[in-house]
Amino acid sequence: IRLASYQKDFIRGCSDPANMIAVLSIARGNAKTCLGAALALAHMVGKWMPTPQREILLAAKNRDQAKVAFRYLVGLSQSLPKAERDQIATRHGYKLEMDFKGRGGGEARCIPADGASILGTSPTLALLDERAAWPAEKGDDLENAILSGLGKRNGKCLILSTAGDNDANAFSRWCDEDLDGTYRQVHEPSEQGLPADDAESILEANPGASEGIGPSLERLQAQARR
Repeated sequence: IRLASYQKDFIRGCSDPANMIAVLSIARGNAKTCLGAALALAHMVGKWMPTPQREILLAAKNRDQAKVAFRYLVGLSQSLPKAERDQIATRHGYKLEMDFKGRGGGEARCIPADGASILGTSPTLALLDERAAWPAEKGDDLENAILSGLGKRNGKCLILSTAGDNDANAFSRWCDEDLDGTYRQVHEPSEQGLPADDAESILEANPGASEGIGPSLERLQAQARR
C-alpha cells in the first residue's frame, strides 16, 4: 500500500500511546474504511500493537455495512506472505470472523449496532465505521460497550465516518469536543457558504482527490454541480 499524506497523519495520531481514541472525519471515497481495515489486519497479525490474544471488533450500523470493512480485511490479507496466510482462518457465515494463529494469536469479527451483542468482550482494537449513520440509541449503547471493553486491556478505538448531518449527531460531538486521549482529524471546508463546486473547499473535504484516491477533482465538481 502506498499511503497518502493524510493517511500517514492519521496513523501517527492513532499510534501515539497517549491516544486511546482516534477520530477521522472525511468525505466518502477517501479510503477511510480501507485504512481502518489495514490497521486492523496489522494488529491482528501482531505487526502493530502486538498484544497477546488480540481481539478486533469491526462495528457498523448493520451487518451489511460491517461486511464492507471485513471484505477489505480479507482482501488485504491476501497480500501477506504465504506463511502468514496459512495461519489465517476466515468464516463467511452469518458471523463474519477471521482468526490468526501466529504471534500470540488474534481474531477479528463484525458486529452490528446492538450493544448487547458484545457484553463480556475484551477488545484490543475497535473500528467504528460510518459512526454518523448509526441509530442514535442503539449506536450510543454499542459505542459505550466497546469503550468500556477497550478499557480492560488499554485498547484503541478508531472512529471513522463522513460528517454528521447536525451538531447533535454523536459523531459530530467526537469531532467538535477536545477530549484527553483523543486524536481528531477532521477534513472539511475551512469556509462555509462557498459554491458547491469550489475547488479549494472540495479538496479540503476530499484530500484523496489530489493523491490519486477516489474521484478526481473534476468528477467531484461535476457531481457538486448536478
